[in-house]
Amino acid sequence: MDDVSLTECERAAPERALTFLRRDRAFQPLFQQILGPAFGDLPAPVRGLHDVAGRRNWTGMAEVTRSEGILAKLVAHLFGFPPAADETPVRVEMVRNAASEVWTRDFGGHRFRSRLRADATRPGRMWERFGPFDFAIDLGVDGSGLAYPVRAGWCLGLPIPGVLLPRSQTREAVDTEGRVTFDVALSMPLAGKIVRYRGWLEPDQPIRGDQALPAS
Repeated sequence: MDDVSLTECERAAPERALTFLRRDRAFQPLFQQILGPAFGDLPAPVRGLHDVAGRRNWTGMAEVTRSEGILAKLVAHLFGFPPAADETPVRVEMVRNAASEVWTRDFGGHRFRSRLRADATRPGRMWERFGPFDFAIDLGVDGSGLAYPVRAGWCLGLPIPGVLLPRSQTREAVDTEGRVTFDVALSMPLAGKIVRYRGWLEPDQPIRGDQALPAS
């Protein structure tokens, strides 16, 4: 059978007593879906960072510090966090799937990955999965940036007790040169500081719409 377009089918519909329903929905980046109108309060470069329709790549430089504690080292190893470095090149690949984004972070050749998705029942909440670990993050927006506080966590479907739940002081903002900055500091009550990595990113390709995505 030859391919037939929807328009051709609609033209023939009166003869066949058929009804067609068109649903044209404008694309929304994942973070815009999660944040709703608050997305528009973010600085334009940060909105541009989260304008992921297919595949986006960002590159920059970062500093990584790690704890020397045994438990902190074990936790960092489980999550695949990068080793300490005063200055290291960083590359972030963001790939949009139907209902999630996959972020692959490369710090000087050391890669780790996570999957991000929206919480369908709670506005402003995002889920981030690292292997068997799943974390609920209530995104926080103000005029200068975006924060990622961890509210709860699960491992293999079981809730993580509070004394084992990582604490996140994570923020994206913009520096004086207009670049997106990131500052990720993770700790745990029993282990103390686990890792901190901070630096800046620039897009490999221009951001559509001059980095000015609408709020909704």
